[in-house]
Amino acid sequence: ALRIPGTSLTQAIRMQRPLTASEWAAFFAFAGLMLVRVPRFISTFDDFASEVLDASYQILSQSEAFFKGCEARGVPREMLGQFKARADRGFSLSVCLESMQTPMRLFSEMGWVFLKAPPNENFITGDNPVSYCAPGRPKSIYPPGLADQDIEIAFPISRGTCAVGAWKTASLLYDSATT
Repeated sequence: ALRIPGTSLTQAIRMQRPLTASEWAAFFAFAGLMLVRVPRFISTFDDFASEVLDASYQILSQSEAFFKGCEARGVPREMLGQFKARADRGFSLSVCLESMQTPMRLFSEMGWVFLKAPPNENFITGDNPVSYCAPGRPKSIYPPGLADQDIEIAFPISRGTCAVGAWKTASLLYDSATT
């Protein structure tokens, strides 16, 4: 269940009352964090940053000045071919967490509705709780992004409640899900 210390967001959603500006801000921050904190997001960035660093290392290793600088620091030229540049995991995590500002901003511009699960049914979630797609669009090697005007976001925040976001204005803040 969604629990954010210091806010009444959980209570507001449970009581189905309108959210205040600070509760919306807490919701957008939480949704942004849940989008970027997942292992696959972080490892994808980590792999990309490592490729960039290694390509940079390969370019540098063609320079005589680089060889001389390494040798001056006690690294023999013969050893340089054994190294591979990798991004520091802490750096990758930090960049990913900073990147949550973009989905937070986009989420704040969307229309949202909180769906209540039908009786005896539950919403489910997994390692990647914030998911999105463009309904009706065929699968592609280029998936839709958050700024795509046809995007729909599903974010189960508890077994009984799922936040659904889209670029269309929602007519209701709370509604019942249908099966």
